[in-house]
Amino acid sequence: MKRYFIFPAVIIIFFSGIISAQEYNSGNKSKHSIGFIIGFGEQPKVNNYEYQIALFQAQYYYSFLQHHILNVQLIVQPQYNLVQPNYDQNTPETNEPLTTHNKNAFEFGVNAGILIRLNLLNNFFSLYTYVSSGPHYVSQPPQRQADGFIFSDNFFAGINIKLYKNYYFDFRSGFRHVSNAGLAHPNGGVNTVVYNWGVYVKL
Repeated sequence: MKRYFIFPAVIIIFFSGIISAQEYNSGNKSKHSIGFIIGFGEQPKVNNYEYQIALFQAQYYYSFLQHHILNVQLIVQPQYNLVQPNYDQNTPETNEPLTTHNKNAFEFGVNAGILIRLNLLNNFFSLYTYVSSGPHYVSQPPQRQADGFIFSDNFFAGINIKLYKNYYFDFRSGFRHVSNAGLAHPNGGVNTVVYNWGVYVKL
């Protein structure tokens, strides 16, 4: 899974360079922010399967409540994710477990939610938490979950640290659950712990 991060890392550097070329006004009170993050998540093997995911997410933020310290934002996250479900099957010859990998599975979709941000040290860094949910399509989940349409539910906490003028390093960690709300069976759900990093830019 690690090789999937090389190209997105180049995108982040290029993306940051374009933004840094723009003139920044320190008095800017824009309600809009954008970002791009990559990440990795994994559910350790339980019930003979495990689930790894590499996440690539664009971020859009709209601040509908701004204060010197407190900021409440709408967050929208279109994304394309690569997944690797691993599961054990018993071989007919030896009845020994055989781990099977699918390297071509994927997800795509969009999440939307509410983010609460606490700005500290004159906006040098901020702490935040958010919840989000949205529709996705998954090509091949573990056998406990039907493929096709699913919902992705997320709870995250993170930190932004100022790099230069109006853009920030973004790191977050949280919990992700996918299932289909009982619209198809099986619907055992998949839970992953996720770590993300990227850039956050105030427009």
